[in-house]
Amino acid sequence: KVLQLMKCRFETSLCIFFSLIGSVVYAQEFQGGTIHFNTTELSYGIIKKDSDGARRFIVTNIGKQPLVITQCAATCGCTVVNCPMDPIPAGRSALINVRYNTSRQGEFSKQITIYSNDQKSPMSVLRIYGTVE
Repeated sequence: KVLQLMKCRFETSLCIFFSLIGSVVYAQEFQGGTIHFNTTELSYGIIKKDSDGARRFIVTNIGKQPLVITQCAATCGCTVVNCPMDPIPAGRSALINVRYNTSRQGEFSKQITIYSNDQKSPMSVLRIYGTVE
């Protein structure tokens, strides 16, 4: 009976061990991509009033799983941001289009917040700045 009890405990321990290993592998399999930007700041320099305020950031998924951008938000209504809606496959890039309203004169500095399924950086901040004259 003692031998049977020891065998049962050994089998239970093995079962728990393999369950833990399986959980770790499962968690790694479903992690998100890894977000990388060509730059996190874009300077408009000095631009003319009512000129083209469109710029873009390049986002690349340097991870092994698809990168999903869940939300993009600008700090004010003077900046419009369009992010990719489809998942970005591993090793691929996409564009984040930004348009600043250049009808307002003066210096500006705006932040754009990107939310994604990147496990290490689920929130990224981009910045645009310049002067409209």
